[in-house]
Formats: sequence, C-alpha cells, structure tokens
Amino acid sequence: MQVVLPAPLPSPAPKLAEPRSAAKVAAPSGDIAEYIAWERVQFGSYFARLDKLRAKEPRDAAFANAVDQLARRSMAEVEMLAGTRLVSLECGTTLCRIEAHHESELAKVRFGQVFPLKMGVLLAEGSLHTEPGSKVSVLQLARGEGQLPRFTELAENQLVAPEPD
Repeated sequence: MQVVLPAPLPSPAPKLAEPRSAAKVAAPSGDIAEYIAWERVQFGSYFARLDKLRAKEPRDAAFANAVDQLARRSMAEVEMLAGTRLVSLECGTTLCRIEAHHESELAKVRFGQVFPLKMGVLLAEGSLHTEPGSKVSVLQLARGEGQLPRFTELAENQLVAPEPD
C-alpha cells in the first residue's frame, strides 16, 4: 500500500486561532490526588477546545485520506500496535483527531510510544490524552509545525508556580 502525500499548505501556514488569555490559578494545595484531579480537568478542557477548532476547519480530502492510509498501514504493519484498534479518525485542514481502543494497559502504553512517531511523517505535532484505567486514547495531531495550539493557549486555567516560602 502506498501513501500519497497531500500538497503542502501555503507558506506561511494559516494560524488556527489567536491565543486567548487564560485565567491564571494556582494548582490546588493539598494531597496529590487533589492535584491530579485538577490537572485532568485542565487537559480535558484543552482537548475539548482542540475538538472545537478542528470541527470549524474545512475538510481537506487529500490530507484526510493520506492520514487515514498511513494510520491503517501503521496499525497493520507494526507488531507493537497489536491489541489496539482505531475507533475514529477525523481531519480538517490542519488538525486531526484519532481515537483508539486498547485491549490492555500495555497496548495503550505501546500505542502512546509508537503510533505518534509513525504519524510524524504527515503530522508534525501531537498531544496524547489517556486516563489511568481507561482503555481509550485520544491523539490530537497538527499538519505543520507550530499549528497545534499549546495547552497554555487553550486551557481554562494556567498553572502558576506557588510562591516560595
């Protein structure tokens, strides 16, 4: 199977969204469980905003088909990806969202280590979201360097370091 690369985006590539100023809040003080819960909310918010940005983009069929071909080929050819199946793959012009289901925690870890590297042929940047104990991973990928909005640009709250004592 041959992957056909889509035409590159015009240079300079269009920006997706202007960074908005997020409220800066300190991470909760207290035990680690409270901090982890707070952090999960922040990353959930970030991924929801990436989904909204991708949904607003027009679909580039050539790009989406090339990403789909590469993803399917990678899943079929890379032994370390056994135990994972792709649930969905959605692409706009610059952003793609890939959801995968894993048979085990080991399959999820391997997916996170290997799959983003395989997709790097077409997609320059990515961010992976998994929950401990969950069998699902969501991978958000951007076509060009600098096109994946940073967590600090889209998160509801930005983590600030606590003041030194």
